[in-house]
Amino acid sequence: MRNKGLDVIKWIAIIAMVIDHLRFIDFISTLGYNNTLTIIGRFAFPMFCFVMAVNFKRIIENNNNDAIKSYLINLSIFSFISEIPYRLLEKTPHVLNVMPTLFLGMLLMVILVKNYKHKWLVIVAFFSFAVPFSPLFMYGLLGILLPICCYVALVYKNKWLYLLPVVIAPLCNLQYFVHTISTVGFILPVALIGFSAMLSIVFSFLILYKEIKFKIWKVGAWGYAFYPVHLLTFHIINKLMQ
Repeated sequence: MRNKGLDVIKWIAIIAMVIDHLRFIDFISTLGYNNTLTIIGRFAFPMFCFVMAVNFKRIIENNNNDAIKSYLINLSIFSFISEIPYRLLEKTPHVLNVMPTLFLGMLLMVILVKNYKHKWLVIVAFFSFAVPFSPLFMYGLLGILLPICCYVALVYKNKWLYLLPVVIAPLCNLQYFVHTISTVGFILPVALIGFSAMLSIVFSFLILYKEIKFKIWKVGAWGYAFYPVHLLTFHIINKLMQ
């Protein structure tokens, strides 16, 4: 049965992502609202991770191996497709686009949850790759771990385990401000970035378990394509405005 709350979470994540990326449109970036756009945008990544965890939980409950393959294939394909518009828009990115992080997050859930031969060897191999190469991925190792943290909280429904994604989500963002925090402390924009990411997980849990009575447009497979398309659209806007 379709969970309308999950669609609400998806829409909030998509809208937050678009608002966040508005700061890459040249004329908008000059208006002085970049901090505000960034703070709002911190809702996106944790919510996408939460959605993945919910879907993966349902897949495991239904023992649907085909759905796992489909999920991984879609994420891998759009990881490559999205890199081109991502680099066109951001110009000098220090990390890959967000899709590879989501792909590794899904892959880690599969590796840790599914039963198969030589499981510990596969886990060691995964982290042998993920740890040294994590600086290449958006949100790093913490971002890769966030989906499985959400999954554990969803499955075991323990009040202490709920804290796991609530803590990891802001750390995904705050890890990039270690120098700022160590030198000048938690200035307001940095604190709000962490708080926004934390709220995104709290709201996700609240929305998921709430009965949604209004109609909402389902977010389907087109959601994968939306990511590179909106990046390319913003790049084209920049070119037209030159």
